[in-house]
Amino acid sequence: MKYLFLLLLLSLSLEVLAQDSLFKSSVQEIMEMEVVAQETEIVSASKKAEKLFNSALSVSVITRDQIEKAGCLSIPEALRLANGVIVRETTAGNYDIHLLGLNNVKPFKAQFVLTESPNILVMIDSRPVYNYFQGGTFWETLPIDIIDIESIEIVRGASSALYGANAVTGVINLITSSKAKNNVQARTNIQYGSENSKIFQTHISGRLGSRFSVGASFNYQYRQRLFDRYYRFSVNRYVPLDSLTFLGASPTRYRYPERSLALDRTGTNFWASYTSNKGFNSQIKAGWQTSTAQKMYVDNVTTPLTTNLSNTSYIDWTSQMGGFSAQVAYQTGRQKVQGVTGWLYDFATIFANIEYEWQRKNWSVRTGLNYQEANYDDKPAATEFGITRAFLGGNMRILHSFAAFARAEYTWKNLKAIAALRAEKYNFPDKTYFPYQLALTYQPNENWLFRITNSQANQGAFMLDNFYNHTAGVKIVGNTNLNLANLQITEIGFRKKIGKSVEIDVELFSQEISNLAGVKQPLVGRDNMISNYDIKAQQQGINGSVSYQFAQKFSVKLGLSYQKTMLKDFPNSPDYTKSTELENKATPAFYGNLTLNWLITSKINLNTNIYYMGEQEITGINGNINITQKNLATPAFAVFNANVSYAIRNNFKVFVNARNFNWGSKKQLFLVDDILPEILLGARFDL
Repeated sequence: MKYLFLLLLLSLSLEVLAQDSLFKSSVQEIMEMEVVAQETEIVSASKKAEKLFNSALSVSVITRDQIEKAGCLSIPEALRLANGVIVRETTAGNYDIHLLGLNNVKPFKAQFVLTESPNILVMIDSRPVYNYFQGGTFWETLPIDIIDIESIEIVRGASSALYGANAVTGVINLITSSKAKNNVQARTNIQYGSENSKIFQTHISGRLGSRFSVGASFNYQYRQRLFDRYYRFSVNRYVPLDSLTFLGASPTRYRYPERSLALDRTGTNFWASYTSNKGFNSQIKAGWQTSTAQKMYVDNVTTPLTTNLSNTSYIDWTSQMGGFSAQVAYQTGRQKVQGVTGWLYDFATIFANIEYEWQRKNWSVRTGLNYQEANYDDKPAATEFGITRAFLGGNMRILHSFAAFARAEYTWKNLKAIAALRAEKYNFPDKTYFPYQLALTYQPNENWLFRITNSQANQGAFMLDNFYNHTAGVKIVGNTNLNLANLQITEIGFRKKIGKSVEIDVELFSQEISNLAGVKQPLVGRDNMISNYDIKAQQQGINGSVSYQFAQKFSVKLGLSYQKTMLKDFPNSPDYTKSTELENKATPAFYGNLTLNWLITSKINLNTNIYYMGEQEITGINGNINITQKNLATPAFAVFNANVSYAIRNNFKVFVNARNFNWGSKKQLFLVDDILPEILLGARFDL
């Protein structure tokens, strides 16, 4: 019965659509309607506003309007609306995100299988929200949510030349609606789901005179697991929680405080801005969040699921005047990363950036200085669990880097050439790295653009890789002389407009990552030092998207990606003395999305989207045999979502949201939870 209401609404929508004037429009009228993406601007590709169509890089923009119409429940889920993004839901509301893949290329059982996107730099309004403990982004710890988003800008490919370490396979910049455009503006989103899902979000801002504006937002989300069992590697099946043991001990409330909980998060944000009549503007933002998430983070030898707890706060200041811009951000908090007992730490990060852009005739040059610092202190773990369980040795550890960079752009007739270079000095390792970016575009007319880029990027240093100090069981120690992982990529692409209603975007890429680090097969009775692998992962692929916009009433977007990843010098013996070449299938060979939006009447809107992913496996070693871990394979799957909204008034809508109707595998990533269909009822208010 809970699906019957949705089916009736869909049937009604299709009946009304069939009678609508859209299908009475002439071909000439349809071809004159303009694709919204053609006029969309992006800032993250070049650090200045430019039309998406004209960008020299592989880019996508997801707008707030697209997110609302699609009914996305969270920021990670919204990333499925862009092509080239791998999005896998591990438990309800928790996601594993990758750009172009290159995930889990290390030998299985040689180090923890990580699912926190260590190769992507995620930012909120250009403020990095990277986690330096083991690398990656804890998506549940973002203080903002869908209600705050103005747009999501995605740059695929190496971007360290502009953004520094960890912008390896790309950048995701979350642009918030933090500048008031009216005296008062507000929006609220409320949803309740069939599996006791609860979502509440509100955002309000306003102007105080002509120069000041202030605002605040609040978000809350609760999602349940639909299962109370856990996969146990040793017996190759799902078992009750009481059947799990960790180093001979039963799981505690500390590791699994609530077995039925998938996600419980709350965030609050405040901001104030000032704009002078002389072109100076400044903004300060602050906020906090608290979250509990039971998800796949690392393979902790016993079972894939762990519980992460986080309490963090931040303050972020930005200013611009003329060609100058500056940003200083500070974040602090405490996190319990419970993949392994004792991963409890206090942390603080500092981000400071100053830039100047100079323009003259056909030239544009941007230069800048950047400083970043990460302080992690696991004294709380030493106090609670003993010094042998403190993975950083019960001390404060500091990573920092200082960088100078320059980006030059020259335009001559139909050609545009771009060169960017960054010099970044790290304290660990005590080296300077020089990521770069070279790009060339040729635009013979407003309907064609051809482009080619070659870039290099590097990861930064991580706390565990450098300072690991685990003395319980097998001893593992960090290494402060590791070479940072390095990626090189070459892209060739084109964009084509057909009339004003069709846009095609195609890119071919070839990339290689090396200098990956981790623990080789750990041995009892010796110090096992983290070191660089000889492994190289080489990937070739193609991304493409096609967008259609028929009037303002009907739009379609199709995105498809195909890739193949080969592992060179992959170990096929536990002592790493022998190696081979094999295909890495942790990144699916084929994945894509299809989104359709119909404005059926002036009051009814229907949005449907499908996200597809091919079969995926983890490759690794088991004993002396190089194999694919068949029990870690995930069959192909497709997820179908639909959102039907009805505008009672222009500023008040009610909607029915259907999520996760499955085809194929119900699991989206290895041995975690099935992701099952869900119906949510909701209302959205905009002022």
